[in-house]
Amino acid sequence: MRTENWREASINARNIVDLMILLGRLSEAAEAAQQAIDYGQKSENLFNQMVSYAYLATVLHRQGQDASEAFLIAEQLQKRRQPDSPQLCSLPGFQYCAWLLDQTNSDISQVIVRGEYGLNTTISLLDVALHSLTLAIAYAKLEQFKQAEYYFHQAVAGTRKAGRIDHLVYFLIYRANFFLQQHQHEDEARVLRDLTEARQIIGRSDMKLYAVDYHLAMCRYYRLKQQPKEAKQHLEKSKVLIDVTGYYIFVSVFNGPSLRTIT
Repeated sequence: MRTENWREASINARNIVDLMILLGRLSEAAEAAQQAIDYGQKSENLFNQMVSYAYLATVLHRQGQDASEAFLIAEQLQKRRQPDSPQLCSLPGFQYCAWLLDQTNSDISQVIVRGEYGLNTTISLLDVALHSLTLAIAYAKLEQFKQAEYYFHQAVAGTRKAGRIDHLVYFLIYRANFFLQQHQHEDEARVLRDLTEARQIIGRSDMKLYAVDYHLAMCRYYRLKQQPKEAKQHLEKSKVLIDVTGYYIFVSVFNGPSLRTIT
């Protein structure tokens, strides 16, 4: 097979990863990510290899497995291909920052540096939205809520402009979790709008993985409303989907609802 064909094979394998993640078929996503790496190595294309390792790492992250080595290799490959731009950016950069923010000992200030670096080195509408979401989550973890709110709105608006419904759904859930975290009554309507839109997208596309996130966000909402029956219903639905998907509760990297914080 020619080098060009191996490159296309690697891209096609990553497209399968994207689909399997959305459907909540994480074991198949991991297999496809490994295939993408194998094809990327045969293509002798450093970009293909870098992106493929980042894909594998983000699948491992969602499965609750150790993703550190795969992310390390991805960033090493980025340094080799662009020594003047050594940090991961675009989608791999977002994936790496999402993993960093979910680690208990991460330096959040360094994540902010990475997010700002991403914003300054990209022109893609989706990339801008992704790096805005990184900054929103990071500032929320630092309890700098005005800055976090600004970047959440930028992120959601940006992904709408990019026309990426597959990303919009979890942007909406992240923003809803952020406002739920504030416990402010005036945010209730905004939270329900975001979660209703997310539910509609999930239902149309059978996004089982993000359905877990949705039900846990609704569980938190009803807990705050002191409606335990409804909260329990959403929690039970999330548990069923977790069993089906093998989704480790990453759910919210800024301390949003998870089985660890709800039960």
